Amino acid sequence: MKHPSARAQRRSDDDLLSQALACQQAQDFEAAEKLYHRFLASQPTHLVALNNAGIVAKALGKHGIALVRFGKAVRHYPDAAEAHYNLGNTLRELDRLKEAAEAYGRAVALRPDYVKAHQNLGIVLARLNNGEEAIACYLRALSFGGDNAEIHVNLAKCYEQRSQRDQALAHFARAVALEPERAEFCCLLGKLHFEFRHMAEAIAALRRALKLDPAHHTAASALLYCYQMVCEWDETQRLLPVLRALTDQAIAAGKPSGEGALENLSRDADPRRNLLVTRAFTQSHPAATRGARPHRPARKPHGPPLRIGYLSGDFCDHPVAHVMGGVFARHDRTRFTIIAYSCGEDDGSALRRRIARDCDRFVDIRAVSDDRAIEQLRDDTIDILVDLTVWTGFQRASVCAARPAPVQAQFLGFPGTSAAPFYDYAIVDRIVVPPEHREFFTESLVFMPHSYFPVDRDQPIASTGLNRADCGLPERGIVFCCFNQGYKIEPVVFSAWMQILAEIPDSVMWLSCGHGTLAENLAGEAWRRGVDPSRLVFANRVADKSVHLERLALADVVLDTFAYNGHTSTTDALWAGVPVVAMLGSHFASRVSASLLTAAGREDLVAHDVQSYVQLALRLARDTAFRQSVRSHLLAARTGAPLFNTDRSVATLEQAFEAMWARHCAGDRPGDVFL
Repeated sequence: MKHPSARAQRRSDDDLLSQALACQQAQDFEAAEKLYHRFLASQPTHLVALNNAGIVAKALGKHGIALVRFGKAVRHYPDAAEAHYNLGNTLRELDRLKEAAEAYGRAVALRPDYVKAHQNLGIVLARLNNGEEAIACYLRALSFGGDNAEIHVNLAKCYEQRSQRDQALAHFARAVALEPERAEFCCLLGKLHFEFRHMAEAIAALRRALKLDPAHHTAASALLYCYQMVCEWDETQRLLPVLRALTDQAIAAGKPSGEGALENLSRDADPRRNLLVTRAFTQSHPAATRGARPHRPARKPHGPPLRIGYLSGDFCDHPVAHVMGGVFARHDRTRFTIIAYSCGEDDGSALRRRIARDCDRFVDIRAVSDDRAIEQLRDDTIDILVDLTVWTGFQRASVCAARPAPVQAQFLGFPGTSAAPFYDYAIVDRIVVPPEHREFFTESLVFMPHSYFPVDRDQPIASTGLNRADCGLPERGIVFCCFNQGYKIEPVVFSAWMQILAEIPDSVMWLSCGHGTLAENLAGEAWRRGVDPSRLVFANRVADKSVHLERLALADVVLDTFAYNGHTSTTDALWAGVPVVAMLGSHFASRVSASLLTAAGREDLVAHDVQSYVQLALRLARDTAFRQSVRSHLLAARTGAPLFNTDRSVATLEQAFEAMWARHCAGDRPGDVFL
């Protein structure tokens, strides 16, 4: 039998390689795969073939084969930067991030000007939450490659995560300038402008994103939230059905939703829909992948103290910290060790310092990777991890998704179900979650006996002598008040307020200013309803909480919002002795004020429809004796009502922790707890 000569074999191999490359360039990956397979049978260590065959295998979803080929390439050609880069790409797609980082690191060590390798190394480090190193990678990529919009965006995301928002804004803006037709970049820029409360700029960027891509779900949700925030109701009503259609399509297809979970609670009072939207939202979150196979660490039963970890992005001058401020010091240290894990910015506030002082340890994990934070929690042998943030603000649900503690609960920060499999419990009460709403929660529920909302009874109220004139209020007449944010003010509640003002001569409505556009829009809406816009008085934010409470006490009646109640703002008013008129809503966020008023002993101020809400407000305005009796009752309630008994609230919370732990130690699955 005649064997082909070596020259003929090489010619045949060259033809195979040329054909494989041609098929690859034509994106006929099946044909290319067969040709590369034949070629590598003859020349198994050919660098170009191994690299390209690995790329083809990856395109076909054969990541295992791709890893073998790239692995062989780097073994035989350790100085081949491109092979290390390709290996890193494959490892990254398999979520083997640490190994991917090592591969990219070798690529840039071999070729320092390898822009794509620097960029992808930055992406991996950012996913590992190594923000500082990721930023350095992106800056190196820019220095070698000139302006690149993708790199600017990735760099901006890192700066944003580290609360360096000025730098983030500059890089998002540069990305949009470089690629103005990219809807995603316009959306990111708009969302950050919103964080700065640059409302005009945010709306302009988000509108452009939707113009470029009318189906851009996230941009639609963010733009609607902007309109809600400034009470731009004509635009809100125009955009709301568009967003709902996009969300419904995603839910029907079982796809992730671009509608924010918290944003949905502000515009949909249907708890069934809240569950569906939040569940779809979780699919788009990085925690979804990590949480797909949750690991429940076994922890042997042990005696006290139980180790409780509180995780929050709001250990700063934030409503959650105002509410929780009195909790940490009151925990029984013979039964509990309290560790706070902060994933939000350090604002240097007295409130943050107080929380750090009142916990046994205070650990700042904002700038550390998810893996390092998870390792920290496991090293600390936390028994029960309580997430106070969930889907709000500076959240780190991806840490909870890895189950660093055997029992995990969500509490306070997010008024609804997390719809995530890695929270065992949600801490609620029987008003915010009545029996008919039980089915809308994926967690087991802990029902507190009064309100689930702890109030810090140590909050001081200043006595600076502040008077109405100091606040731009009339000396005489009824002052109605609502300091809730603009997104909570809907046309229906504003119409009720204007009806009340029309019925009570010389009265005014005192509102939180928030943003100039908000004041302008509400003034216009008042005029449309036949009320002089000068009867709306807008207040700026007061940094000192004690002075804010003193100022709040100047109001006669607080009128709550409907679809999303005041939460901390309601407790502030009640603590200041101001009557609050609320309406019982149909989902968690719209039932909180009813819970708070009931625990304060004033369930008679909870209306069940708009008409009775208006009548309650009118009675308080007209009946001076009734109004004064309510104020006197609230002032007396500071020492007697369950709402203001922080010691009792903490003791009940501790009972909840012990009940959760007892079920875990008995080997039982999480179940509802009634206290």
